[in-house]
Amino acid sequence: MTSIAVEPSVPAAPDASRRVSTPPWRRLLFLLVLAVTAFGPQMLATGRAIAEGSATTYLLVVPLLGILMAVGGSGMPRGVIDNESDWIVASLIAGGGLLAFSLITHRMPTLGSFWRIDQVAVVLFLYASAILIFSARHVLRNSAAWIFVALCAPVVPYLLLTAKLGGSAAGAVAVAAALGSVAVFWSDRAARRPLRALAAGVNFALALGVDYLMTGQDLQLRVAVAAGLIPVVSTAMLRWSTRVTGGRPVAYAPPGRPQRRVWAFPVLFAVALGLLVTSLPLRAAPAVPEVRSDWTTAAGLRPTETLDFIARFAGPGASLTRYRPPADNADYAVAVDVITAPNLARLRDYDDAIWYPTTVPVDYHDANLPGPVTVAARTVHTNADRTTTAQDGHWHALTWLWQTAESYQRVTVVVSQVAGRSEPPLPHALTLRNSLIEPLLWVIRQQPDVPGEVAQEVRDTADTVAAHIVGASAPE
Repeated sequence: MTSIAVEPSVPAAPDASRRVSTPPWRRLLFLLVLAVTAFGPQMLATGRAIAEGSATTYLLVVPLLGILMAVGGSGMPRGVIDNESDWIVASLIAGGGLLAFSLITHRMPTLGSFWRIDQVAVVLFLYASAILIFSARHVLRNSAAWIFVALCAPVVPYLLLTAKLGGSAAGAVAVAAALGSVAVFWSDRAARRPLRALAAGVNFALALGVDYLMTGQDLQLRVAVAAGLIPVVSTAMLRWSTRVTGGRPVAYAPPGRPQRRVWAFPVLFAVALGLLVTSLPLRAAPAVPEVRSDWTTAAGLRPTETLDFIARFAGPGASLTRYRPPADNADYAVAVDVITAPNLARLRDYDDAIWYPTTVPVDYHDANLPGPVTVAARTVHTNADRTTTAQDGHWHALTWLWQTAESYQRVTVVVSQVAGRSEPPLPHALTLRNSLIEPLLWVIRQQPDVPGEVAQEVRDTADTVAAHIVGASAPE
């Protein structure tokens, strides 16, 4: 019989043209390019506000702290990398998450703007992109870093913590330094927990000590040093001590693992361009007109009460005074509340804050306020359709921003919606309860979104008082 030789089968070589392997630093750089491409205008607006003195300066160091946590705890997961499942996971996270944020901002636009919920959407997009760039399992191993950055994205918790510490620059730096210490604790998960806790504590003490020596410097520099530079040094020392004590060093992802399909990168860049197009043009902050410094006297306003809590929010030197307008003969009681602050950026941090008591979320709406001074006015009100007693406290407010030669001011004309001389409610301090918990409870109960109608007499009263103030405030 004739024997037939059978050649052993040779496995087909992988199609190198369809896959690409790049070192980790290039993938991180590409992730940064995606972020700048998709959300560049928003980042530029945030950077401009920080440069002008906004209390949200901590946002400068949050990306750096997230990278410290990711590098210190990431090792490339072993096993098969499934590109297809990564696309499914990333699509579900990005699509579902962005849809949820869109619904939130549509249902509660003022609350979403105050919390800067758009910055959480940035983190969500980068999280989904990182899954496609590095793999789902690699990103899940760094869940602590992503959770940290996502929790830091909304600015209200940071603002409220700073207010709890008095609202000064030292308080803002202390909160940022605490965030840096959290990042140091998670920056080397190979180290023993007592050593990590010690490193975080030393980092916090060192940050506060250095910041004390920098008193008088700009807030941006103080935060960059206390919450940026010092955590980097502390992380380096922690990793060095881990090696000295025989700990297992944590290696970052080696180059070439995992391989990604080459078309994944242009697809992500195209998505980033799409997000950029949908976000343009951004609405620029309205100009702040200048008025005469003695406009309260010229308008005949009488001060009746001063509230000290505003200095914890708008910064040292800020004040909140309630005035009564002259010839207050309207059927609905009127008050004029004036917040005065030396820094415009600190005042604009609270542009979308609701300073008056309300049991349901309320939203600002643009309003026309003609006069010799052009101001960007907005109105906001509670639903008084079901008011039965004067204790319900429903109100209608007309507010705008302007500046004098010495300071910046937010003026609010607030009118009670209850006839019979019921006083408008006083402004109150912002808390986590009235800025988040109560609005969310209202949404969870699926209450109907009915803003209600404001009586024309109430609107006319607010417009008349506001027009009188604007007319008396024109520079001589």
